[in-house]
Amino acid sequence: MSSLLTAGRIVCDHIQYEAALQLSDPRLKRDTVLLSDCTADLMQVSPVEFNWKHSGRRAVGFLADEIQRYVPACVREDDKGVKMIDESALVAVVFQALKKNYHKVAELDSQVQRMRIMIAGLSFAILFGVLWYVAVAAPTAAAASHGGL
Repeated sequence: MSSLLTAGRIVCDHIQYEAALQLSDPRLKRDTVLLSDCTADLMQVSPVEFNWKHSGRRAVGFLADEIQRYVPACVREDDKGVKMIDESALVAVVFQALKKNYHKVAELDSQVQRMRIMIAGLSFAILFGVLWYVAVAAPTAAAASHGGL
């Protein structure tokens, strides 16, 4: 396997590859902390459709300025001021929001299940009350009004 190692930038219009790997070994990192919930920030970001100036090709993506406003750790800037989105960092932020929302959905699902049980109990109590009234209270009241008791 051959390698290309550069400390600079490689600029091209199109890259075709089988896999992009990013170093992630914990031995290479320090001061690691869990990412906070960024859901509210992500909801402020709007994907856009646009044409590249250099090629005219239609594309879908984000505006780096907008990402930088809400999630600054996901944007890098080169020495000429050109902003770039660190997509692997953005994936981590989106994943954290997904996890947070998964937990919210699970809690809401649990609440719905508890409410269904309560509704079933109330429905049974109402049905029992109606049946009691029809079978016991109404005949007793009718008999009493006709002098039967």
